[in-house]
Amino acid sequence: MNRKSLEQRSPMPLPPEQAILLDAFLTSYEPVSSHFLLRVVLAVVLQLDQGESSDSDNDRLFVGAAVAALQKLPGKITIVTSCALPEENMASLPWLGSYVDWRMVGSDRDSVQHAKLWLCHWWRQDGEYLQITISSTNLTSDAFHGQLQAGWSICLPLEKAGRSGKPHAALCDFMDALGVAADCSGATSRFIQLLQR
Repeated sequence: MNRKSLEQRSPMPLPPEQAILLDAFLTSYEPVSSHFLLRVVLAVVLQLDQGESSDSDNDRLFVGAAVAALQKLPGKITIVTSCALPEENMASLPWLGSYVDWRMVGSDRDSVQHAKLWLCHWWRQDGEYLQITISSTNLTSDAFHGQLQAGWSICLPLEKAGRSGKPHAALCDFMDALGVAADCSGATSRFIQLLQR
């Protein structure tokens, strides 16, 4: 992976050096196009190099690398939005739905979320890390490339599993409520446990 090229094309924070993604939970108010998710967001979190040219061979290599990386993360990438995805969104890359859990807040009740919270759980030889990003940026092309956005990101080392630290109550409460509202409590529970380490 070319870290410099990733840094230039995305406001997504880069992974820690030599880290492997274990889990990701990303929210956006607006729906996320599958093409944008693959080419911009997943390119960063999965550390995929798209190459210098845009020919069909390069494209096939990139998609193959994405599928190989996603196969190692079954059920571990969750995207939550407040707007339904257009039907044509999934039709353009139907296979992506096999690897990404798409959820919508308010699909079965009257609720909405406007947060842009991106949580990534990383592993590297010196331990596990939780990267927390809070941003004004939706996971859309316009937000990434055509608008002025702000946010902050921090990557925290985690205590060993089983050692519980002081929980971040407000964020844990938000994650718990979001899990109920978007019917993704399994994913939010994993990150609540991490926040307690």
